[in-house]
Amino acid sequence: MGRSLTQLTPDLKAALPMTADIPSKVPGHSYHIHWQGTDLYQSESVLGGDGKRVNGPNYKAEYVVGAGVNGYTFLLRRGNWLFEAPISYYSRSRAWDLSPGFDAYDAGFTRPIRTSCLECHVGSFASTVQEPATFPPEPFREAAIGCENCHGPGELHVRERGAAQPLPSPDTSIVNPARLTRDLANNICMRCHQGNDARTLQPGKISSDFRPGTWLNDTLAIFKIPLRQGGRVAESDLLEHTFAMMLSRCYRASGSLSCLTCHSIHESVPVAERPSSYRSKCLTCHTTTSCKLEISQRQPDDCVACHMPKRAVPTISHAALTNHRIVRTPDEPYPEVAYADSVGESPGLIHVSRSPEPEYNQVAPITLLQAYRTLLAKEPTLRQKYLALLDQLKRSQPANPVVLAAAGHEELADGSNAGAERAAALLSQAIQQGESSAEVSLDLANALDRNRRFDEARHFLAEALTREPYVPTLYKALISLDVKTGKYQEAERSMRAYLWLYPNDQTVGELLKEIQLTRAGR
Repeated sequence: MGRSLTQLTPDLKAALPMTADIPSKVPGHSYHIHWQGTDLYQSESVLGGDGKRVNGPNYKAEYVVGAGVNGYTFLLRRGNWLFEAPISYYSRSRAWDLSPGFDAYDAGFTRPIRTSCLECHVGSFASTVQEPATFPPEPFREAAIGCENCHGPGELHVRERGAAQPLPSPDTSIVNPARLTRDLANNICMRCHQGNDARTLQPGKISSDFRPGTWLNDTLAIFKIPLRQGGRVAESDLLEHTFAMMLSRCYRASGSLSCLTCHSIHESVPVAERPSSYRSKCLTCHTTTSCKLEISQRQPDDCVACHMPKRAVPTISHAALTNHRIVRTPDEPYPEVAYADSVGESPGLIHVSRSPEPEYNQVAPITLLQAYRTLLAKEPTLRQKYLALLDQLKRSQPANPVVLAAAGHEELADGSNAGAERAAALLSQAIQQGESSAEVSLDLANALDRNRRFDEARHFLAEALTREPYVPTLYKALISLDVKTGKYQEAERSMRAYLWLYPNDQTVGELLKEIQLTRAGR
């Protein structure tokens, strides 16, 4: 964790291949890496219609994400924005390849990094870091994960130790996870080691509000869609460590198994010693006779190889992660808790960040609404619960920008001009109340467009692009609107800006040629 994010150093250069040419998923489009001195650069090129390759600009890698266990991903800077580089290095294959996500969606050098993407890799951000994704020249107070991420603010601890005050037992000036209850200690790990299906902040909270030793649910609510008997199964082990562990019989029966049982945060166990090290943890509860297999059938002194097997991660090339659901046999069924929703707190969902203390176990209705909306595409059966909750919130919190935006989106789906007019009114209010996402701006522009309020629609799209200049759907909506209304000069200007960001988009490239011919009178 102390190497979770660093600046690029000369030491890393010696460990990595010097050059690479990696084809993207778009025909004729490739990425390239090369070194200049101790600086790493990435670039792209496109095969033109004349068969010649057109090279794009070089981008310098500013930061390295990852300690190298699975590999390294790089961050690039363009103005006040940081972007994920399209090429990463993978340790298992010892090779460069497309970065996670780029094998599904080729974003070029325009995949912006948000604080929510980096918060589990960064010790602490500079106070001026803000969404949607702008970063000052020195964006981090502490780059990699540090002491305070697990032990909480250390100011009081440092002051008392610096004053040579007597050391109390326990030392209450700092959080010691080993002295916390199992659930409170696990909450520290859960913040970053438990991902999908939905992670939603509680009202008025930002992620950095969480303090070790407090309940995560007070800041961040984490939900999963229940599995279905004979249907949906667990899709990935990526960032599913906490929930997978909670499904283990060892966890449920022991009452004491936690993340800290097996993991020592302050030391890294050498690879060759890991099987015996983890086996010693197992033997704190089990015995050498617990395994019923013949000696010849066992992995030598390696409990994890059979009971927590690694498997490939579909969303990350060349990577494998340990399955944290400890099983007796590979076909062991899931326990009932994997299929049961958290009735009352989050109907239709499993409330993973649920606290055993009722007063810290609540989910704000607005938080649940956002979680439902996030999951509608994956789980359409949640729609009725979502609409019922939205109706409730329209009465109880009619001025909430999240409610206004959600209500406007539903009115837009009505399909009528009247529905579009109602949507425009609601979405305009949402923006006035501070809801500034690209999705809301697109909905508002769509509503205004349908009622032929073209200049207003264009205004909101252009305004949204000043806040988030790397959202392709905003550009495409603006281009479409300008073409529709005959503003070909403006459309051409937007298409050139778009193609500078996304040079491999052949559809927009062909449209630009048509516009140029139209303006030339041919």
